[in-house]
Amino acid sequence: MSDGGALLQELDAVLVKRRVASHYVVLALETLAAVALGITAVGAISSRFFNHTLGRTDFANESIRDWLSIGMSATIAPAVILIFTVLGVGLLAVATRLLLNTSATARGVKARLATFVRRCRLDDVSTLSACMLLLSATVLIAAWWYFVPFLGSLGTIAAGDISSVSGESLAFLSPVFHDYHQLYRKSFTAVVIVCLCLWYPAVWLSVRKGEPINRIILAGGAAVILLSVLLLDFPYRLIVGHKRDFQAVKWSGESCFMLGERQGHMLLFCPEAPPPRNRIVRADDPNLEKLGFVQDIFTNVHTLK
Repeated sequence: MSDGGALLQELDAVLVKRRVASHYVVLALETLAAVALGITAVGAISSRFFNHTLGRTDFANESIRDWLSIGMSATIAPAVILIFTVLGVGLLAVATRLLLNTSATARGVKARLATFVRRCRLDDVSTLSACMLLLSATVLIAAWWYFVPFLGSLGTIAAGDISSVSGESLAFLSPVFHDYHQLYRKSFTAVVIVCLCLWYPAVWLSVRKGEPINRIILAGGAAVILLSVLLLDFPYRLIVGHKRDFQAVKWSGESCFMLGERQGHMLLFCPEAPPPRNRIVRADDPNLEKLGFVQDIFTNVHTLK
């Protein structure tokens, strides 16, 4: 009887281990699916904005796989920076623990910091989460405010398209502003990472105390992070040089770019032509000549009037 009982216990232990393993496998698959869905959504948003701005929505033939590829391109650099940030924070935490174990001065500083935290009630989940919401929103607003001229220009272009807006509005898309475009990407990458880091103490304290964060505050924090990600990625295809390369063509003596093709017709963008700069021509138009190379369509838009 005892042998039978031991056998049942062993069998039960094996089944429990299998259930736990299955749980982790399902969790991993769900996480991968959520990440893939998020990356695809980023690619779709960036692509929809890009195609609308170029006036090529009816000529773009992009699949979910294309959106996934674009989303990966847009997020891989910020993701790598985030990973290195996490590693850096982890190393800093280890170094801090070692310092506390070996230095009385460091322990004194920690004690004074703990006193300050209690005095400001930052050991309270509601107070700390509210402070993190305020700080993360401030970081986002500061970055948004700095780039208002650029975002305003994007808004103006999006209200119409590159075919009809003024040359002044298109100027911000010129490669002349490459450094500015890179600064935009770097700034909002930093905003996303800073906001995530700011929320870590609040989430850690909530888990430690077993107290949930106020839903309204949590929703506000999620909104700030989501808006930061959207501001980082929605103009990705429009401001990253090689994503704006299209085939150069000559049409009726004008320098143009082929933005898309549909049912025997081509959509051309002729930047130096008077508005509307987009032209739809037949693919067999005798006045159309393909030049055999691709180029950034915004190369000379800073010279337009």
